[in-house]
Amino acid sequence: MPLEQSLHRFYKRFVAGSSEPRMRLFIRAGLDGHSWPTRRGNTLTGRLFLPAIAALRKAASLPGLEEQPAMRGERELVMMLHASMVFLGIRRHIYGMPMPSNLDDVVSLYVRTFVEGALPAIRRLHEAGEESLKVTLLAPLPEEPAEAISSDRRRTSNR
Repeated sequence: MPLEQSLHRFYKRFVAGSSEPRMRLFIRAGLDGHSWPTRRGNTLTGRLFLPAIAALRKAASLPGLEEQPAMRGERELVMMLHASMVFLGIRRHIYGMPMPSNLDDVVSLYVRTFVEGALPAIRRLHEAGEESLKVTLLAPLPEEPAEAISSDRRRTSNR
């Protein structure tokens, strides 16, 4: 399935599954220092962000993840799309802003805009990106509690 179609399908379900209790619990857990939001981020990296990075690289004719591990900047790029989808839920369920009942068109706009901009951005990152964004990410640790991660150095290496 093409990347845009795959992302649209995933985020259409993601946004539709958003609810006020879920959003409030997730935000409260983060504010209270619970590890669940961090573990969720690790799971998203492994199941969503890395596959999206691999698909972007393929579309941009760049080396695969098996040849060159994912970089911080690539994860940030994909997280930008994810954050926009999460913010739809925040606007709807936390801020109480008026939103259409069906957000499919908004999801389509976000995904389409992301894919169109992500391809040149990922190419630039590989060619001459900022050094802080070129830091290599290690594999996500979905089962490890956040408290066990002592520093950013465990999650990244300077390659």
